[in-house]
Amino acid sequence: MTKVQFNDLDEFFEELAKLVEAKIVRVSTMSKESQQFPGVMYYMFVVAGVLNESGQVVELLVPCGDVVRGMKETPAPASERANELADKVRSRAQALGFDVRAGRFLAAEAAPC
Repeated sequence: MTKVQFNDLDEFFEELAKLVEAKIVRVSTMSKESQQFPGVMYYMFVVAGVLNESGQVVELLVPCGDVVRGMKETPAPASERANELADKVRSRAQALGFDVRAGRFLAAEAAPC
């Protein structure tokens, strides 16, 4: 399965507006552990995706900042930004008539032989 990835919200929604048959957009926030500071720093992202008519994943992946484990600041600016951006993506997708759901489209793993 191939994937088309966007990092710009407007470009992602321009593409979504062209999709005729796709009806589900999955939206989620996610974090990825820093390789440089494992267990201490995480990178926050918003990810949204749709499966188009040809089975291709069209995905938005927007970095929202870093979260450092043990920080007293609540909510962390990156987490707050990720939640605000995810809400914006949900609203725009619903305005285009998409059914918004949590989660992420991933390529199916090949079955073990």
